[in-house]
Amino acid sequence: MLRHLDLLNVFLALRFKQPGYPDCLSRLGYLVHSIGVTILLGDGTRLAPDVVAQAHNLTLLTEVKGGKELEGDQLARMNRVTPADLREFAYLPIHDVSVHVVHVLYVCNEESREALTAGIGVRRATVAGFDGKRFRLSGTPLPDAALARCLEEARVNEMASPLTIVPFDDKSPEEEVAAFVVPEIIAGLVAGAGTFGPADILASTHGVVHQLTQSTGSGSERPALLKRVKTTLERLATAELAEWIERVPKQPTYRFKQDLALDPARRTRDLQRLRAATARYLGSQQQPGTPVQLPLLFGAGEAEDDPDRKPDLE
Repeated sequence: MLRHLDLLNVFLALRFKQPGYPDCLSRLGYLVHSIGVTILLGDGTRLAPDVVAQAHNLTLLTEVKGGKELEGDQLARMNRVTPADLREFAYLPIHDVSVHVVHVLYVCNEESREALTAGIGVRRATVAGFDGKRFRLSGTPLPDAALARCLEEARVNEMASPLTIVPFDDKSPEEEVAAFVVPEIIAGLVAGAGTFGPADILASTHGVVHQLTQSTGSGSERPALLKRVKTTLERLATAELAEWIERVPKQPTYRFKQDLALDPARRTRDLQRLRAATARYLGSQQQPGTPVQLPLLFGAGEAEDDPDRKPDLE
């Protein structure tokens, strides 16, 4: 069963083309307007769809479900959203509210699809179950028949790599967050950067979708992500990377305590020490029974051949 984060990345891959994954949203002209951003409507209703995607005269309010249960009155609130609400309060580019359609889409694991569909009942919502290779649809038919056909025909290539469009969320284990944060710190060190903070790190780790996660109210996901990065930086600055970074007194930012050596041989040794420190930190944060994922700071032999080369952050 895929996690919420994994399913979110699968759906986003439909818009942000990824090798081996279908590109239905991109092919049919959809744009993603927000990811995990709170929308406050005129009547005081507050909702934060996982993804808001739009094409032509259709807006999809998309919820990603790792489990089988609906959350309270979430569906009722989303079904109350009108095109005028989205234009006036979410500032979506809706030109004619009289013909625009707002539709709810749930994306879940295939094994949860029937239970989720039964929980929705006669209410308006489409459920897309994903089994790791393909989608199956149930519930209310999608208003966009071309999108429905594309999803039902889509297949994920067996050789496709794991997706990291959104590399971590507020529920990711600490070692997973650190595996993306540490390479950004080292990239800043290699580049000779000055101070940096959680927002700078998040802008890099979530670069593809960063602008789409900008918070507009309480309940949005961005503050939780910033908190995760801040916690990781605090731990790193007092643990294995304490030799290299420190928090600026009375400021929410950090700075490098030393630069990488300019001499090629010493620079190589510095990078090797950073790699070893990273491995120790990830090992200290490892959850029982899970493998440590060490970020690729440089390829085999790269430090010796080209000490000045920026670490590979892919």
